[in-house]
Amino acid sequence: MIIGTLSGSTAHGFSGMIGTVAFPAHITLDSLPSFGGDDDPDWRVLVGNPANEAEIGAGWNRSLAGHWYIEIMIDDPGLRAPLYAHLVQRLADRR
Repeated sequence: MIIGTLSGSTAHGFSGMIGTVAFPAHITLDSLPSFGGDDDPDWRVLVGNPANEAEIGAGWNRSLAGHWYIEIMIDDPGLRAPLYAHLVQRLADRR
């Protein structure tokens, strides 16, 4: 299920809209410096406009079968439970 579309790059971060029944929002993923721990997040998830953003989650770089993606976790008081999602690159239609 696709709940949103983000654009950007690993160098400059990602931003876009996500939407669930209870949580429509503009989010931004900003990269974090590496602290050397295996479980340390690589990204922080922010919600709101750039002048008034609040941190609502984290993201981790992952790979599976040679494909890179970001696993994100959003924990907002407006949600009944944390939201887990994968940010993957959309492949072009093959026609």
